[in-house]
Amino acid sequence: MRRSLALMSTHEPGTEDATDAFVDGDRTLVRGTAQAALRHRDFRVVWSGMFASNIGTWMQNVLLGAYGYTLTHSETYVALLFFAQLGPLLVLSNVGGVLADVVDRRRLLLICQVQQLVFSLVLAGLATSSHPDEVLLVLCVLVIGVGNALGAPALNSILPTLVPKPDLPGAVALQSVQMNLSRVVGPAIGAAIYAGVGASPVFVLNALTYLFAIVALLAVQYPGHVAESAPGGIWARLAQGFAVVR
Repeated sequence: MRRSLALMSTHEPGTEDATDAFVDGDRTLVRGTAQAALRHRDFRVVWSGMFASNIGTWMQNVLLGAYGYTLTHSETYVALLFFAQLGPLLVLSNVGGVLADVVDRRRLLLICQVQQLVFSLVLAGLATSSHPDEVLLVLCVLVIGVGNALGAPALNSILPTLVPKPDLPGAVALQSVQMNLSRVVGPAIGAAIYAGVGASPVFVLNALTYLFAIVALLAVQYPGHVAESAPGGIWARLAQGFAVVR
């Protein structure tokens, strides 16, 4: 017994022992995973703020259709509201991408978030009336849609600056999860509020969620970018982008 204990006490650890200790003990995070991306404070702050903001956005997006139909009982008017809120993404996203290359992205995002906050409050004010102006409703929703279209490319542009390149796949995956989950959570919350107290509180709550995005953008630091010169300015950049896609 004593001899066995002596032999055990003088045993030198080998390669197999070191491997077992690593596997069973200290585990390192796998680079490129969602968990690794969330370790970075700046990404975590922006991701959380945008998640809260997108929940509010989808509360409003879905409830607009029900609200518009309740007001007018017109499928055409509902279609106009949906085009006003989502149509700018089709038309102006390319312009937003160019702006993200030539102006300060943080400032652009903050301007777009504040603009959407203000006009969501205007929309809430219009909705307090029992007979709001239908044209003003469409114009207000259109302005909100324009802000969303111009700001979305800038948000995608700052994502690679918030995490190291090895962890970017996890950040992209989390961004996709956030966008799809907000489409589920937002309408569920918005529908419950709309059924209980009407449309205006939903629009006010959406406006307040923009504050999460604004605070997140102000709380993080990320490197700036140097805009590349392009002959002809914005139009030349747009043409170059379409040429690359073609």
